Amino acid sequence: MKRISIEALAFLLLLILSPSQLLANETAPRVILLPIELPASEAGIADFYGAALLQALQTQYTVFYGEEVERVIQTEFEKLDCSAESCEIALATEFNTELIADASIARVGEDYLIKLIIKSVLTNQIIDTRIRGCKKCSVLDVVDQLKGFMGTPESSLANTASANEQPSTSALANNGATLAPEELLLAAQREQSKGNLQQARIDSLLEQPVNYMTPLTADYELYQTTPTDGYQIRGTWLYKDVSNGSLVTPTFMSIDSQSGEYLTLPEQTIVDAQSINDKFAAINFGEVEVRVNDKDYFGEFTLILEKATGMLFPLTENGEPIFYESALLNKHRSWYSNDRYSHIADNSRLYMVYGMRDGLHVASFNGEAFEIAKVIDDRNGAFVVDKLGNILRRPEWDSDVYIYVDAAGGPERQFREAEKPRLTLIDGEFHGVVNGSEIYKIEVGSRSLMFKPSRWKSKDYYIWSDWLRVGGYEFNQRCVIYRFDTKRKRITQQHDFSDGPVSAFAGDNTIWCVIGVGSDITRFIVFNMLDGSLKDFTLPGGTIWADASSTLTVISDEEARYSNQNNSVIYSIKADGTTRVVKMDAN
Repeated sequence: MKRISIEALAFLLLLILSPSQLLANETAPRVILLPIELPASEAGIADFYGAALLQALQTQYTVFYGEEVERVIQTEFEKLDCSAESCEIALATEFNTELIADASIARVGEDYLIKLIIKSVLTNQIIDTRIRGCKKCSVLDVVDQLKGFMGTPESSLANTASANEQPSTSALANNGATLAPEELLLAAQREQSKGNLQQARIDSLLEQPVNYMTPLTADYELYQTTPTDGYQIRGTWLYKDVSNGSLVTPTFMSIDSQSGEYLTLPEQTIVDAQSINDKFAAINFGEVEVRVNDKDYFGEFTLILEKATGMLFPLTENGEPIFYESALLNKHRSWYSNDRYSHIADNSRLYMVYGMRDGLHVASFNGEAFEIAKVIDDRNGAFVVDKLGNILRRPEWDSDVYIYVDAAGGPERQFREAEKPRLTLIDGEFHGVVNGSEIYKIEVGSRSLMFKPSRWKSKDYYIWSDWLRVGGYEFNQRCVIYRFDTKRKRITQQHDFSDGPVSAFAGDNTIWCVIGVGSDITRFIVFNMLDGSLKDFTLPGGTIWADASSTLTVISDEEARYSNQNNSVIYSIKADGTTRVVKMDAN
């Protein structure tokens, strides 16, 4: 049960003991409208947005807004011990009301999201929350939306009071009627009881299917904070602004498929998250409501985020939602993501593996969800997927055979070829490399493969099973780094760090190589793809190679993290070679 703070009780007592400051004949509740939170690009039209929302609120409230509100906020912020709560109490005291209205307008491309929350300073409970989407809108459209914002309630929290509920005991709700001082405790208890009812309504929002979260645009990346709970090894998943490093908590919503109205939901628990490619990310939720084929499911499920729109779609198998514990650090059970592999050029479908010999699976969008199906029974051996979703592979059981799987379906087609180039992708199309210098474009004929000389040239381009191409560079699991010159169509070897057991990992602009040197020394290479610079350092310790070579995750261009084998300890490694323990499980 939430308790009323000392500051809030003091404010309530002030209202009770100073009834003369209230307007006894005022029938509309009072509300304080805070300055609207806007995109920086639209700060110049804040007054127009504010005037439109003021007009809407005045249909139901007596509203305080503008310079008089900003004056109180500025005065409070100038104090050394100011806080959000003290500022709200100062506003409430100044204008004799417990209600605060907080509004924000966010722009995503050509679309706008408008949110309004009205809460009680006394109980900190939400009284009303509304959100609307405005697709492909102009500033004038947004103004019109704001002017009609207090129309039909769009939240289950709004106008849901039952006739059997106790009336509010605040001075505001009683239109200025006073309470005897000895009734103060009873009033506070009733406020808490009302708060419990509001909390029950909030809990009911958890039963709404989650199908939207803040779009993950190119300006942001998924970021997991350092955990603070001694019993929790994982941190909180947020959005990180790539330009300044600031963190943003994503908003979650449920969108009604019939009306298109948005309903803001409480913050959801993200267990794990992984960017798959430029279009999609996989988000693993704990205790989330999803809807598939008009049936609701509640539990732990994986949802696929369409980054540009923020839409969330369930991952399903046999028509039912599943939780795909992708084990990011286990290559035998993971998504084929752009930050670990580059031999899949198809961004319209999602590729994944269940186990070492359980084949290659693909998740395709069916209009409601991403349904999983197996496309290769045995994924062992080299394979590539072109930009259309066609698959070409060389199975382990016969190196003379190439197998083609058409994205449109149909049986596999086998070709036995005298030429045996190693498979790769260039410009999203099938290519092969022989002896590091002969590069062919591969086309699939009716009876055979056709190997045509490619425009791309190289003297020392060797293909290994797992390779990653980022920012004009390619590196493989032996940490051999190549430079792709798209103008000259040349591939040149830049570095070779394959002396010893090696694992390689990619960040946004860096490549991290972990190299075993003897039994108790691990070498780290950090290659910057922006300027071509290298950082090279070694760390002592017999278990670092075993742990980091399988669990390293690049956090930023300047930091990577890895864990021990049971995930009880997380270590941080900076690009300058400094290390520290980020988290140790209290258990």
